[in-house]
Amino acid sequence: LYRIKTPLYNIKPHCIILIPLHRTVSYSDFTTSLYYTSLYHIETSLYHIETSLYHIETSLYHIKTSLYHDETLLYHIETSMHNIETLLYHIKTSLYHDETSLYHDETSLYHIETLLYHIKTSLYHIETSLYHIETSLAWSRLARVELELDGWISG
Repeated sequence: LYRIKTPLYNIKPHCIILIPLHRTVSYSDFTTSLYYTSLYHIETSLYHIETSLYHIETSLYHIKTSLYHDETLLYHIETSMHNIETLLYHIKTSLYHDETSLYHDETSLYHIETLLYHIKTSLYHIETSLYHIETSLAWSRLARVELELDGWISG
């Protein structure tokens, strides 16, 4: 069992010193005990301060690391956005080239159709010319026969 050796009206929860009942305590024992208790509290407080400073330092390191990761993430986001913009530009350019190529294909088809029309027209003119030559030859033969019959030329 222990008894409290400080007056009850002066008790502060952090200053209660428990002393064995079988022992009488002198003032010097009390002050020595108070001195060592105070030293212990100072040492404990210093340890807590040191621990708190370590936690602050660790927190600052984590904040710094987090900021670095945020910067890195932002850099990757910016790079990705730039890559997306570049990709969109290439897609747009490719679509423009495809559109231009289709226009050239359409133009080429139109020119081919025009050339085929000209070939067809030329063939028609050749056919007509051959018909005229054939007709002219027939008329020429007929005229010759008539001239022979009339005695204008001899056969």
